[in-house]
Amino acid sequence: MFQFQYFKIPKILSHDYCSRALQVLEIVVKKTQKGIINLIVIDSEEIAAMNEKFRGKTGPTDILTFSYYSSSLKKNDTAGEIYLCLDKIKLYAKESWKTYKEQLEYIIIHGLTHLMGYDHENETDWQEMEKVEKKIQLLLK
Repeated sequence: MFQFQYFKIPKILSHDYCSRALQVLEIVVKKTQKGIINLIVIDSEEIAAMNEKFRGKTGPTDILTFSYYSSSLKKNDTAGEIYLCLDKIKLYAKESWKTYKEQLEYIIIHGLTHLMGYDHENETDWQEMEKVEKKIQLLLK
């Protein structure tokens, strides 16, 4: 199973929730995964710089996900990184009428689905990714 390694994560996001989300992800996508996922909180300036460098997009975003997964990974190899910008997550929570905790938990699921190869570059991909995310959310309740 994937394991998280945490860097400056807010207390509101429990390690138990992240572990359960990983377990449910494996059930939903029907794949057992190995490796370490670095979960890293950075500020708006850092994520804006990364967003421009790696995606060619201007300004901060709430999450950036980088997958390093391959079938040759050994158990303790890094499988990917999820970078979070808490300021943007808080803003998106307000905009979508969710609590900060709800938005933070959703964005973890979103990042995990990206690590598994899902994206939302077009409408079909977005619908497929959203379907997986909703299954994970339902099973976590």
